[in-house]
Amino acid sequence: MNLSQMIHDVKTFIQYMYQAFRSDVWQVIVLSSFNALLTGAGILMILPLLSLTSLPLPNQTKVWMTFPSDWSFSRQLAVVLVLYFVLICMSVWVNRKATLASVSLLQRAVQTLRGDLFTSLFSAETSDVVQTSQSRYISLFTVEINRISLGIQGMIQLMTLILVAIPQLLIAFYLSPMLTMYVWIGGALLFVGFYQSMKHVRQLGISLQHLNRDLQQAVQDQLNGMKEIRSYGAEQRHISDFQETTEDIRQNITAFTVQQTKVDSAFKIGAALLISLFLGFGLLAFSQDIASLLVILLIFSRLWPSFSNAQRHLQSILSALPSFEAYHQALAQLQQSDSKHSVEPISFARELRFENVSFQYPEHRGFSLQHIDITIQAGTTVALTGHSGSGKSTCLDLLLGFHQPTSGRLLIDDRVLSSVDQTAWFELIAYIPQHPYLFDGTIEENLRKWHPNLTDEALHEVIDMAEATFVYNLPNGLQTRIGDFGHSLSGGERQRIVLARALAKRPKLLILDEATGAVDEAQEMNIYQTLHRLKHEMTIIYITHRKEVSQLADQMIYLEQGKIVKRGDLYAPL
Repeated sequence: MNLSQMIHDVKTFIQYMYQAFRSDVWQVIVLSSFNALLTGAGILMILPLLSLTSLPLPNQTKVWMTFPSDWSFSRQLAVVLVLYFVLICMSVWVNRKATLASVSLLQRAVQTLRGDLFTSLFSAETSDVVQTSQSRYISLFTVEINRISLGIQGMIQLMTLILVAIPQLLIAFYLSPMLTMYVWIGGALLFVGFYQSMKHVRQLGISLQHLNRDLQQAVQDQLNGMKEIRSYGAEQRHISDFQETTEDIRQNITAFTVQQTKVDSAFKIGAALLISLFLGFGLLAFSQDIASLLVILLIFSRLWPSFSNAQRHLQSILSALPSFEAYHQALAQLQQSDSKHSVEPISFARELRFENVSFQYPEHRGFSLQHIDITIQAGTTVALTGHSGSGKSTCLDLLLGFHQPTSGRLLIDDRVLSSVDQTAWFELIAYIPQHPYLFDGTIEENLRKWHPNLTDEALHEVIDMAEATFVYNLPNGLQTRIGDFGHSLSGGERQRIVLARALAKRPKLLILDEATGAVDEAQEMNIYQTLHRLKHEMTIIYITHRKEVSQLADQMIYLEQGKIVKRGDLYAPL
């Protein structure tokens, strides 16, 4: 990467921050500028203080602040010290306000980054979200946005550093232009001399971004596959892979620290050399007066670390750029596939139709579905059955908008499904997967979170309908905590709670994907008989392997190798 590209990337990062948080940035700029002026004024007060000593001062120093000839030394000293104290107090107060404004800007930026990404996830086409690795988004929400925040922090500190340095450089230039230029050029040369170091930091940032994503993927895969990993006795291999990834991350961060400390050490050594030469040139070559020399020395002893700090802040920005680019790439992809199409209200009053639908996964040669024609009348029940791999789940994914047909179309009351607002479509649907989602909370919280206006009467009604009355016999009843994914409950108990949650929505379309597979046969038949009585309130689609369930449906569709081979009774000819 060349210097111009690096400057362009940093400029893009800063421009984004300014455009997104303009008012916050200006607040920081104003407060930092005011603090810089107060700091500069505090330094200038040293000159009147020195004028009370026997040290010789340049003529211009005596012009801007002199005392009446009849004032005593103690009176003059008191005035100078009081003014100096007041300026320092004001500077401390303003610096505190500037720090709070910087923290507010940083936290608002992080909140906005996370909020925009989270909102885009639920606004995008479902197919674009589900086909992307979940670990990518988890990494963005956690590690990458945190790294971006470090870059933002570096940008704020770099901006503050420059604003504070400007008035002090002007004072030094006012007192001795030649010496000021000498030190400034020396610092600038050292700064530019570490271009290769900054380039290396940029490369380390790219590497770390990929490593963090791999780490998130490894953790997620190993937690999700804990049972399988142990059943195969593959723990040690997975542990070794994990340790290898964490070792790469350790080496990356260590290398980044090496670059930072190398620059910091070089600047400190350079500072000692330049200040020594500065004193020698100031006293011998330029015959600089002692008072001005002391003030300039004070200024540069405060400013010299700024060169090192500026380099470090710039490194923080460069290290954050890969995360910033990955974030905006993901955000752009999600926003490009915004799922909102039509603002017209959606109704499912007549029928849902698969019209000559075929589908082929991009990575597969053959078709998963071929020329599917299904008409589902509103208020009826349909059983979609077939062996594993027959195409049932693909039909479901198309219906839920996770994929779009390769050819053909899905229609809702003669409206093409892909042209409607997915959010509005999902408001009509309740979907119960084979492995349902439950969060770590109480049973009642898991029911009410999706239905905050659910009355107590309606709550108990759906519990009865879902054959989930076992909850009343638990030690804490509805207030029983169930752990992540409801791990403290059996599979059948989890499915019944999720069924109650779905029924509480009173959907137009209820989809059950092997949703009662963990329930015993007697309870399953009770559930489906209850659902059968509700078919005039909602359309119900069963995805099932069981003949008994299929026989309860008004219509049965039997799939085999992506084609409809039987309709009606399970054993009737097509």
